[in-house]
Amino acid sequence: MTKKHVTTEMKWVDWQYLRRMTSPVNEVVEAIHARCVEMDLVDIMAFQCDWNEEVVAQFYATLCVDTINHVMH
Repeated sequence: MTKKHVTTEMKWVDWQYLRRMTSPVNEVVEAIHARCVEMDLVDIMAFQCDWNEEVVAQFYATLCVDTINHVMH
């Protein structure tokens, strides 16, 4: 990838695709998947929707994360 595009555009997680990847990527994916299962995040991360990028950008522009109290406002 070029420095201009250091990440891929993924609006939801395709767990099946990621879990088919070969080592060492697969080992990392498995660890992440296991942690997401523990945190009950697997389904929400895989939720597919025709996202409105402007609304998502507005959400993140107004999001405040309190890392001490573990609260999002």
